[in-house]
Amino acid sequence: MRHDHQHSDGEEHRHGEARISTAEERALLEPFTDDVHAFLRVALDGVDGPIAEIGAGDGVIADRLRADGFDVTAVDANPATAAAATGQGREVLAADWRTWDGAGRAPFAALVFTRSLHHIDPIEHATEQMVRLAPGGRLICDEFGFERVDEAGAQLLVDARAIAAAAGVSDKDVVAVADPTAAWTDRMAGNHHVLPSDRLLGAIREVADIEQLAHGRFIARFVAQGLDPTHPRAHAVRDLLIATEDARIAAGGLAPAGLRLVARIRSSA
Repeated sequence: MRHDHQHSDGEEHRHGEARISTAEERALLEPFTDDVHAFLRVALDGVDGPIAEIGAGDGVIADRLRADGFDVTAVDANPATAAAATGQGREVLAADWRTWDGAGRAPFAALVFTRSLHHIDPIEHATEQMVRLAPGGRLICDEFGFERVDEAGAQLLVDARAIAAAAGVSDKDVVAVADPTAAWTDRMAGNHHVLPSDRLLGAIREVADIEQLAHGRFIARFVAQGLDPTHPRAHAVRDLLIATEDARIAAGGLAPAGLRLVARIRSSA
């Protein structure tokens, strides 16, 4: 089973491989998509003008925002993904944000980064583009801080993936690790070159004033992306993951690794 995703949360994809989700995958990930959509609708309240979503994946979020009445230009760096999404009726432009000229649609009233900013290297090129293409505009990010996954979070992540694999709800290869936290950090920083959130926030603060910053759920979404969406128990496992993470965060036993922010981009850096 090959599992593509709307957004990858740090997982790498082979060059040229389209990241297009199936109907079963979209149904499995729907609670997370609903949550992101609800956050964006509130964050975009009052925005009047063109919006760019960077890292749009297969265009599902952009399509929802268009249905809400927003003028959204969806952009993804993967040409195969952009072409496949557009072919399915969800327009996505293939472009590298670091060098994109805005396709004649700038200046943008708002920029939306949906779990994509942590992959743009160097991050300074990404933030300089914010000022060029959306001076004075709103910046909205749905992100995560891999370094915020503490010992309890890393253990939950490892255990959840192992149990899902053992139950046949996932075909991910799972190996025993002596130090889940170190293994997670090595995977994100070493193998996938994901930016830590403090580095990301520092770069943003150089060009924008952060108005809202919050942390929340992340692990349930990350693990759910690796589940087999056709398995009859996949949705039950997903719901249990969500309930477990939320309960442990609320009880103070788990650090929330999800990150969301709303900022105002300055007119000049």
